[in-house]
Amino acid sequence: MHVLSVDGHDCMNAINSPIRDFEDALAVVCAEKEELNYIITNDKNFLNETVISVSTISPVDFLLRF
Repeated sequence: MHVLSVDGHDCMNAINSPIRDFEDALAVVCAEKEELNYIITNDKNFLNETVISVSTISPVDFLLRF
């Protein structure tokens, strides 16, 4: 596991994101910045978000796939 840093620029990008939930938008902004392959989450709304450029996957599906 790796903890990502968050700065003011990331927060502003999240606020200006089309994703309505700020925390979800911030997770995507940081994942894009770090060029991550997946965001692992149980948040059903987050998993169904269509404007996310990083793949989202549930923890169970991640463990089954990898």
